[in-house]
Amino acid sequence: MPIAAGSSHDANTDPSLDGLLMQLAARATTAPGDPAQRVEAVLAELRAALGVDCIGLSLLPRSSDDISRAHHYHATHGPCLARELLAAEPALVEMLRRGQAVLYPTAGQPLPQKLAAARVGTVLLLPLQTEDRWVGALGLATHRAEARWPAAVMASLQTFGCIAAGLLQHALSEVDAGEAWIALALEAGGVDVGSWDLATGEANATYHIAKAQSKQTPDHPFEPVRNYTDYMQLVHPEYRGRLLLAIETAIKAAAAGEDASFRVEYILVQPNGRQHWIEFSARVRRDAGGTPRVIEGALTDITSRKQIEQELNQQRQLLLRQTRLLEQTEQVTATGGWEWDLEADVVYWTSEMYRIYGFAPDSPLPPADELIQMCAPASAERLRAAIQQAAATGKAYDLQIEIVNRQGRHVPVRAAGQAEMENGRAIRLYGTVQDITQRTELERQLSEARALYHPSQPPDLG
Repeated sequence: MPIAAGSSHDANTDPSLDGLLMQLAARATTAPGDPAQRVEAVLAELRAALGVDCIGLSLLPRSSDDISRAHHYHATHGPCLARELLAAEPALVEMLRRGQAVLYPTAGQPLPQKLAAARVGTVLLLPLQTEDRWVGALGLATHRAEARWPAAVMASLQTFGCIAAGLLQHALSEVDAGEAWIALALEAGGVDVGSWDLATGEANATYHIAKAQSKQTPDHPFEPVRNYTDYMQLVHPEYRGRLLLAIETAIKAAAAGEDASFRVEYILVQPNGRQHWIEFSARVRRDAGGTPRVIEGALTDITSRKQIEQELNQQRQLLLRQTRLLEQTEQVTATGGWEWDLEADVVYWTSEMYRIYGFAPDSPLPPADELIQMCAPASAERLRAAIQQAAATGKAYDLQIEIVNRQGRHVPVRAAGQAEMENGRAIRLYGTVQDITQRTELERQLSEARALYHPSQPPDLG
């Protein structure tokens, strides 16, 4: 049974309520964990004890009394109805700012349509003050029409609200010193932080990305997006489904008590028509009851990164095309390329070199001296002398020699090479080896044909 609100209470203090509020205030102040989560947990207990539909606490930032910039904490099965009322009725905010409690609706002033549709009967708004300053409001909403709240009950609730507000303000003040630097870092890095309330659809963000875009196009001034639906309209249709799927998957994971973090990339189209890539790294946060409540995370402008990735991909494709063309050219001409890093004493080959020397593709190569030995004896001496001269003087060479491949087959080749010199010293040798078996065979056949038709000795005519 509710221990407070209703027509059965008089103006006397409810001792059971006071005891509960003292316990909840102590728990919110001393329990371990995040202060915001502690406050929301005790709000949930208080909502159940009072038998109301919603309890919400709106806390103003230290630098402003603008209620639209307030931090909101609530315990409810749906949207925070007290918060909805503050947003819909600016006049009530002025009353709270003057320290007046508000019981709504008043005579002749019906509830706003959104609250009436939610079957709200009565909303109580209590101003919260600390150190002679209005810091926010504690709101309670119930479906009971004309619910009465005794003065002593309201005073107890107001005291509890001030304790919770003081706790949250202290927690928030611990990070105030670094907020300016964080904001500068986020703006410089093209990063926004924001949240979506899953119950109300309301969105809050820093909008550094959008503001930067607006500076580039003055004809399209910056306009903040305040709800989930409007933001989704800015997402490129081709990527909207990707973002929705990531969000829905994370919400289901949060509801199941699993990891509810996610990362998704998509294109955002600003009203000025500019498109830029966004990386959204976020998580779904649950309320004290375990219900998915808020999506919060960081939105990073990764347009430059995507442009670099696109350029790299184009270069990669060009490199692949050039590599394929080189391999095809080598196959057609039976020519392989090689490089000998003299400082590291490592030899590198193109694919055709492996075929010419009879090695399996990409198999380990023996040291350079052993490769030189893969020649007929006379050819090995000529090749070694040419390489030594190239390394000593930088003089290029072009030889026709005979190698003996790994299968023991003698292969006539044309070997050409030259040195890369640095400060008068060779640091690298490179060149080509061309399999000239077909050319050598043709030259042999041509030589035999010439000998047949043009004998070296004149015939004996008697």
